[in-house]
Amino acid sequence: MKQEVTSTDVLILGGGGAGLRAAIEARRLGAEVLLLSKAPAGGASCTSHGAGYLTYCAAGARDELRRQVLAIGGYVNDRAMLEAFVEDVPTRIPELAAYGVALAREDVLPGLGYWRTAGAEGQRAGYGLTAPLRKAVDDSGAAVLDGASATRLLVAGGAVVGAVAYQPSTDSLLAIAASATVLATGGGAALWARSDNPRGTTGDGFALALDAGAALANMEFVSFQCPDVPAILDGTADRGEALERGAAHYFLGGVATDGHGRTAVPGLLAAGEVACGPFGAARLGGAAFAEIIVFGARAGGRAAERAAASRRPSVPPGVIGAEAERLGRLRGNSGGPSAAELRRRLAEVMWSHAGLVKDAPSLGRAAHAVEALGQEVAAVSAENPDDLLLAEQTRLSCLTAREVVRASLWREESRGAFWRLDHPRPDNSRWLLSRRVRLEEGEPAATLTPASVPADVGPSEPPIGAGCFAYLTSA
Repeated sequence: MKQEVTSTDVLILGGGGAGLRAAIEARRLGAEVLLLSKAPAGGASCTSHGAGYLTYCAAGARDELRRQVLAIGGYVNDRAMLEAFVEDVPTRIPELAAYGVALAREDVLPGLGYWRTAGAEGQRAGYGLTAPLRKAVDDSGAAVLDGASATRLLVAGGAVVGAVAYQPSTDSLLAIAASATVLATGGGAALWARSDNPRGTTGDGFALALDAGAALANMEFVSFQCPDVPAILDGTADRGEALERGAAHYFLGGVATDGHGRTAVPGLLAAGEVACGPFGAARLGGAAFAEIIVFGARAGGRAAERAAASRRPSVPPGVIGAEAERLGRLRGNSGGPSAAELRRRLAEVMWSHAGLVKDAPSLGRAAHAVEALGQEVAAVSAENPDDLLLAEQTRLSCLTAREVVRASLWREESRGAFWRLDHPRPDNSRWLLSRRVRLEEGEPAATLTPASVPADVGPSEPPIGAGCFAYLTSA
């Protein structure tokens, strides 16, 4: 396995909308940027595969947007993230036109609605956003390395100082030292056997952040596409049919940040779906695309500022060799399970026991199975570079799945896009809480924070539903 070492001011992991926007902003502020992407940056991401809707909000409608997002999110929204979102949406989305993004506006309520992009003929609408942003990144002088996946973040002196990435096309490890690292790796809906996300959406970034000392927040909140959720919860709908027709869609929880993309670990930022967004338990349709633009720009800007104010670090001694040795052990295994088989089993476990239809017994089964699968990964037989990459992604996916299941067991209610058959109603008296988890001496430790609910907006009983929510006629 080849080994290379390099450095940059700002390292961005992920080539979807958030990563592209972060790169543009960091370059605008003068930082040297290296962007790494599993797939070609601007290509097969959730952004490019999306419907192309972004939140429209007039400057005078910020209060109404805040009320809408709080009510739809069940009042467990991250308030710092929400305030940043509401502040920036009126300006950040229209400025996309400067990067060649064509936007058409659709009004729904006074001052609120959607912007919409369109891809070229034969393309999904999301390419109308990612293709111009990729061109803007290239024009900015940022370096882009496609086909590289991070296997770990580099930590030294309590700060993240870069990452190690594996490139299967060359069977090489690349260690990158960076003053600031932005996680923009997207969500993890492909953890489930049925998903409307690209196959590479495997939740790697959540596990990378947790391993590096960052906190994950609200990991139970994952939205699913599903017909007739209320009837499923009250037992009048065919739950088997729901399992056949539904699909995992979007992570609402994720890496905890401060509203500017900064995590509690110096040098590590997060933006886009990998970060715990402003949405709480459910989100407004079109808000995900708006979120990646708002927080991609914020994280890229803060990353550039950190780089300008600090000395560029070096790759810690021995790190790349140790990582090569760890991955090489998988090459030495013989007769073990294949990574593809473990991946399939993990996806089936998550869909059958921790997906649309779940309760305490099913989640308990999921917890046991995910733990066992995580231990099996060490025995995987990786015969070629693609197998090795899949094995590493499966290891990270098991860590992410573990936290989703644990958080889902903890929340004993249904709220927004989170549903439990044994607790089919929301309960504001007990569950206006957010849960954060971080590793302490290698073990997950959770802290709970009461929701901050403005007196003039509720809380009322939060809505329950699937997928993306429409604007409420009253919020």
